Amino acid sequence: MPITTRVSLLRETPGAFETATVELDDPRQGELTVKLAATGLCHSDDHILKGDMSLVGPRPNVKRETDLYTPAEKKLLSVKPGVTDFASIVFADEGDILKDQADPDLAYNQLIRPYKSRLGLLYVENASLVLDIKLVILTAVAIIDRESALDALQNILRELKADPDLIRVAARKDPLQPAPPPGADAIVTTRDAKAA
Repeated sequence: MPITTRVSLLRETPGAFETATVELDDPRQGELTVKLAATGLCHSDDHILKGDMSLVGPRPNVKRETDLYTPAEKKLLSVKPGVTDFASIVFADEGDILKDQADPDLAYNQLIRPYKSRLGLLYVENASLVLDIKLVILTAVAIIDRESALDALQNILRELKADPDLIRVAARKDPLQPAPPPGADAIVTTRDAKAA
């Protein structure tokens, strides 16, 4: 059975992002390669050198997802997207979360987007060289020992005075529950409309 992962791809056109399920079935690819692909670290160097992306910053979303953003979430678009951030570590298993969902796109908007956006906004509000260095180190640690990386990430979130619910989700010990995205009062129930 081939190994697959859900990844965000940056196309050659600046700002053109796409989420896709990628098959990683080459027998020469080991666990480390699969983990690198799942964290988005493969093939990102060109985009950083071109200036399309930063090393650290909110992970890019596809246009069809950013079209659904609330006004609060639009702040995520005010900074360059990054190869890694809080959400890259917390949701490194995004493909596993969504693989058995009847509607993976809707499930993404209910289970991942609310917390990914909150983590991204927390990064935007607290961005610094020190935080960037911590996140780069934690991303490397997560490839080897995700649980230790999640523990350290929770400590950073506490230092930044993050909401206790966001810290709980970042632990990834409890099942994800549907939640409204930042700036919305309602959980997304359709991909055809913005959350209320």
